[in-house]
Amino acid sequence: MELIYSDIYDSNNVLTYSGKRYFITYIDDFSIYFYIYLTNSKSELFYKFKFFKAEVENQLERKIKNLWSDRGGEYSLNEMNYILELHGIIHQITPSYSP
Repeated sequence: MELIYSDIYDSNNVLTYSGKRYFITYIDDFSIYFYIYLTNSKSELFYKFKFFKAEVENQLERKIKNLWSDRGGEYSLNEMNYILELHGIIHQITPSYSP
């Protein structure tokens, strides 16, 4: 839980059976353990992150220390920045024009 990579993806208008259009990924850098959450909209990212954080910290008894994301803007919302700062999670973003 030292470093978590995260991104949100659009499924290019291909919906799941339950009607979900987006999926959010969380990848632990050390173990390469992969979490996927399906959502209806990008605005659910904040709630899915809180759910992910509670789940992994409870199950693994370890705290998330760093969150790495791209410059997509999903993590730049005030609510998200507040939650990251409140729990001492450092938010790192990829350099411009990098894959």
